[in-house]
Amino acid sequence: MAFPFVCKAYTPDQFPALQAYLDGLSFNLFRPKFIVVHNTAPPTLADYAVWQKRGSPSDEQWGRNLEAFYKSKWSGGPHFVATPRGAVVLNPPNAPGVHTPSWNRVSWGVETVGDFETDAFEGPIADNLIALLAVLHHAAGINPTPFVLGRSGLHFHKEDHATTHQTCPGRHMDKVNLTSRVIAAMGKLRGADPHAEPHPPAPVAPAAPQKAAAPVAAPKAAIVSAPRAPPPKPAARAFDWFFDLFGTG
Repeated sequence: MAFPFVCKAYTPDQFPALQAYLDGLSFNLFRPKFIVVHNTAPPTLADYAVWQKRGSPSDEQWGRNLEAFYKSKWSGGPHFVATPRGAVVLNPPNAPGVHTPSWNRVSWGVETVGDFETDAFEGPIADNLIALLAVLHHAAGINPTPFVLGRSGLHFHKEDHATTHQTCPGRHMDKVNLTSRVIAAMGKLRGADPHAEPHPPAPVAPAAPQKAAAPVAAPKAAIVSAPRAPPPKPAARAFDWFFDLFGTG
């Protein structure tokens, strides 16, 4: 059981405190092998901006609202949420969460406010996600590269073939670009060359030669966020469940 959630928010200038918090945890029973990036969708970035103008709660209060939602349905949730204002720690980082069908017991789940099928991945949300991922990789002693599905490297939710979220986090979040920027941010954390590999990559056995085969259609990517919107409602009520989470309660 991963409850209670941490529900602690950090602004970007408080990320060193987040690093210190993670450095102080014991990972005897669970340590992530890699990180899985998700989008929230809802809210989109526009939804989030509107709710903030309406005086919706702080990111920390939103975390507590999300805890109540996840607790009613699952045994945990995503570990972190990147927001335009910073980041929120949800599921205890030293316990398995619930965020993707295949990799809950071997990964950290990081939600990102927005729907990057339609939202541009830029500005504060991009900066905060990149800075957060740099801190998380550094704290866990893992690397964004090399990517080996289900084993190492930065993962996107849609790469889990057991998920139904087949576009998450969205086409406007480019994985090659994101990985490069996270590596650069990790270099700055260590005061090293931002273009250097964070650590020597783990050896990966070369793939065995394969016979040429007729081209086949690639399978649809699968993705997921275990904790996602409930069954579809009429269009006018599509976001009601998230307004409940983002309410002022």
